[in-house]
Amino acid sequence: MSNKTISSNSKRIIWIDAAKFAAITAVLVDHTYGILYKNESVFRLSYFSISVFILLMGITTFLSFQKNGTHISRKILSITLPYITATFITCIIKYQSFDFEIFINHLIHFNACPPYYYVLLYIQLVVVSPILFKYLQITGCKQISLFYDILMTIPVLFLSSWTTNHSNILSIYGGGGKLLGGSYLLLLYIGMCFGKYYYRINMGKWISLLLLSVISLLLITWGYVISQYYYILDGKQFLGGGANPPGFTLILFAILITGFFYTIGSIVNLYPESPAAKFFSVLSIPGKHTLYIFLYHWLFLDFLINPNIESLYRSGHFTRLVRILCFLVLMIGPVFAEYILKLIHKSLAACYKKQQVIIQK
Repeated sequence: MSNKTISSNSKRIIWIDAAKFAAITAVLVDHTYGILYKNESVFRLSYFSISVFILLMGITTFLSFQKNGTHISRKILSITLPYITATFITCIIKYQSFDFEIFINHLIHFNACPPYYYVLLYIQLVVVSPILFKYLQITGCKQISLFYDILMTIPVLFLSSWTTNHSNILSIYGGGGKLLGGSYLLLLYIGMCFGKYYYRINMGKWISLLLLSVISLLLITWGYVISQYYYILDGKQFLGGGANPPGFTLILFAILITGFFYTIGSIVNLYPESPAAKFFSVLSIPGKHTLYIFLYHWLFLDFLINPNIESLYRSGHFTRLVRILCFLVLMIGPVFAEYILKLIHKSLAACYKKQQVIIQK
């Protein structure tokens, strides 16, 4: 059965949303190290998050360009406007006042909250993505096309190496402060290549199960290697330090995780009415809200959970249940903020729309 049917009624691809949920969960695990837990192995394993996001971005970007053309303004606005709002709210909460100079400084340096570097990373990759898409279009759909697409990985790899090690944008953290995102460019290209062949891949039940078994074994093995030896493939720092932007260790980890969710999506697609398929669909729901979780979870962590965590330790009631509740706050709080902000935006837009009608009359 074709992967074309692995989507919800809103034409979203369910396994991609499920993978986004896993990635945003990893972001929360990463950012709560030393607050909700102290296991360094778990902390190391959470570092795949942004790499998976960029891989998935490559897939969805190619599919979107193929369907709607390479119009990037809407993509940029879809993250820029929420980012400006989030920076404004963060500055108000952090400083208990509004100073335009401070606001602008945080806005252009993407540092009102530590995770905001991702916004600049995303914008850079969106800007360069039409060039990669054009190349993948030129290579065509013949059997030899795959060879040329793989061959292009070499110059992209060396460009990623150079930008990772020899570029800087306003000293912004991670891939946001590297030209074209550093090694994230390689992940974007890999994702776009997969997007190019996505609807041409047809796997039956047994092939899907076999592939899932192999990927699961490789994923467990590589996860163990990372937990014990960290960036084992990045000793020579060809792609930097190995963390952000990612080196070969995390790139391989991200590819395996993405492949894991893809094969699960292929299997549940064969049994759309099964409990597993329904559970997978439920799991994908938070994946539709990852932007706002990413933008606002730090505020809930910094101003709600972190100030009260010591009292929970002292009380002796810091249990796994409390950890789960904290994670739910970090997930549900930003989603609630998303609905409130979108409602406010809709109301304000309606006000200006009505005002325009009155003026015209």
